[in-house]
Parts: sequence; C-alpha cells; structure tokens
Amino acid sequence: MNLHTTIEAARSIGLTRAQLRYLRAVRDLTADGLPTTHRAVACRLGVVPGGVCQVLTRLRRDGLVGFRRGQTRTMRL
Repeated sequence: MNLHTTIEAARSIGLTRAQLRYLRAVRDLTADGLPTTHRAVACRLGVVPGGVCQVLTRLRRDGLVGFRRGQTRTMRL
C-alpha cells in the first residue's frame, strides 16, 4: 500500500492526526523495504514503547499496518 492510499484510507476511517504521525514514522522507517519495530517507532516519535503498541494495534485492526508473521513487534505498511 503506498502512502497516498494509506492516507486516504486513514481519512475515510477517521484517524487522528497522531495516528497519521505513527503511519508516517512507520513509512519512513520501512523505506528501505525492511520491517521496523515498536521501539524504533517510539524513538522516532519521542514516545514510550507502550503507547506505540496501543496505537499500532488499532492501525493493524484497521488494516493500515501489518505485522510480520510470528514477530508481533516488527511491522510494515
């Protein structure tokens, strides 16, 4: 899913500005094609990893973030 499609999907389901920040952080951290981690997203945004987990769980439920099979802490758009 490309960024434009992701942002349009985010708007259509009513995501907050903060959630969009998380999506952008995941996008930037996965730009090289490799998955990222909750810790890397937390560092990027200057927040605690526990908070990242809550937001990314919602984004996953909405189909905007995917987790690698068997590795719940690594993700991609």
